[in-house]
Amino acid sequence: MDQLSVLQAWLLIGIPSLVIAAALYVARAPLAGLLAFFVLFAGFGGMAMVHRPSAGALGGLLALLYAAGRGGVNEGGARPNYRQDPSPDSRPGLGA
Repeated sequence: MDQLSVLQAWLLIGIPSLVIAAALYVARAPLAGLLAFFVLFAGFGGMAMVHRPSAGALGGLLALLYAAGRGGVNEGGARPNYRQDPSPDSRPGLGA
């Protein structure tokens, strides 16, 4: 087999990398998000060797997820310095 067709490339590289990255993003842990970036980047590299427009699709998704802040330090839930809204009776002017 000299070269993969586009369908074979998506079946062997594209779809598995998308599924693994999606599963890691659902975990919403900072380390899992970082690992998902590496999985997508590896899928991008593999697809770039076979079919460049398909690599562009994976690279575009990678860029959008990076720009949206997915996989960063804020993936673990609420930030530690997050300040809760004060109770209604402690705010001035709202009490009886």
